[in-house]
Amino acid sequence: MGKSRALIYLFITLFLAACSPTKNSLLTDYVAKNPCADSTCLTRNAVESDLSIQPTLSTLAIKKGTTVAEIDGYCNPSFYSEHRIVVKVYPGSYASGTPMAENNSYIVSTNGSMLSDGGKVYPQCLRGRFSFLIPLFNPSNPAAVLTSVYTQFFIQANDPVKGDVFSPVGSNTVTILQ
Repeated sequence: MGKSRALIYLFITLFLAACSPTKNSLLTDYVAKNPCADSTCLTRNAVESDLSIQPTLSTLAIKKGTTVAEIDGYCNPSFYSEHRIVVKVYPGSYASGTPMAENNSYIVSTNGSMLSDGGKVYPQCLRGRFSFLIPLFNPSNPAAVLTSVYTQFFIQANDPVKGDVFSPVGSNTVTILQ
């Protein structure tokens, strides 16, 4: 038992004493000034082309009588700390005319991350996901029966150099079953 412990100790010591790529022992407290000199590390720079948003489902079928639908999916705000998801909801199966809801009190985030700005509310990406509720009725005429609702959404981020930058538009159609 004593010999096997000594061999394990010797093996661990030799393993830790191996040289790292910086030619320093792993047993020291040396920290390289630039550990990513060869461009192998991830940068934390916000990149406009990295902005993306995609719904889990492009079409939802909802039972008649339902007043809200949840849209969720994947998003990447890159490393923009100031970002929001702009949501536009149209009656019908495509974007036409003025949206019946556009980041107003009828759009509610369900992942706990919301931004309020100028009387409007915006869902946000949280750990690569988004989720929000949309109305399945026209707020100006709640009694009107809708058979479908078309939703467009995109990420708007604030770039300190370029100003506002946008992701490609994601979309989702909610069909209300009769």
